[in-house]
Parts: sequence; C-alpha cells; structure tokens
Amino acid sequence: MKVISIIIALLFVSSNLLASPIAKSESTLKEVVLCTFTEPFISYEWNPNTKTLVKTDSVMETDKVIAVSPYVVADYHGLTIKDKKDGKVLLKILNKLGDNGMSPHHYPMQGVLPAFWGSTDLIGGCHTPKYQPWNSSKMLNEITPEDAEVN
Repeated sequence: MKVISIIIALLFVSSNLLASPIAKSESTLKEVVLCTFTEPFISYEWNPNTKTLVKTDSVMETDKVIAVSPYVVADYHGLTIKDKKDGKVLLKILNKLGDNGMSPHHYPMQGVLPAFWGSTDLIGGCHTPKYQPWNSSKMLNEITPEDAEVN
C-alpha cells in the first residue's frame, strides 16, 4: 500500500510540474516578425525561436543570414537586435506604428535600420502573422456616410 501511495504522489507531482506555467512558457513559440522597407526593396525577418535575423533582397531574390543568436535588448520602446561582436545595431523593432513608405498600409510596429544611408535611418513597417498591417484609407471609406462632404 505504501508503494502505491508513493507512486501516486510521484505521478501527481510530475503532472503538476508538466502543467506549470514555467513549463508551458518554455515550449510556447514566439511570433516571427517581418519588417519591410522600400527603396531599396528589402525585408528583415526576426525569428525569436531560432534567434536568427535574415535579410531578403526582393529585387535580387536573395536571402542572407545577418545574425545568429545576436544580442537582443527589449524595453518599452521595442526590441533592439545587435551584433554580439561589435555591438552594432542591426535592426530596431519599435513599439509604434510603421509604414514602408509606398503602400497604403499601416503596420503595428516600426522597423528601423540605423544609418542605412550613411547617417540617415531607413524606416519601414513590421508585422507578425497575428498582428497584420491594415489599410486606413479603406477603413476611412467604410466609416464615411454616403452624404458626407469629401474634400
């Protein structure tokens, strides 16, 4: 009887450990972020699950791994992905609305490639499969009554 009680107690403890929030959070996949930029037509994909940053050149149709396991800083402004060797900022994903400069879409986050054009940052829009870009002009049309004065 004592052996059965010990076995039941062990099963109870192990099942509680497996169902704990800590165990669940370790196995939960994070959202992959895609940041798009125009002029040049490039995109950066940050995958927090594999800890890789990949640059895609849409014109040349090439992909290049920029960093594997980079140094990442997260704060209320967003996420900063840095090169571990020299500390150079590779990509900023900011917690503010973004756009890619050409499409009518707004993005839930803003991407920044610091000093891309020498001293000027390249600004773009970032989204995930869960948090998609949207078209505010389309939304405006959908909420404007037919008899509204349009300027």
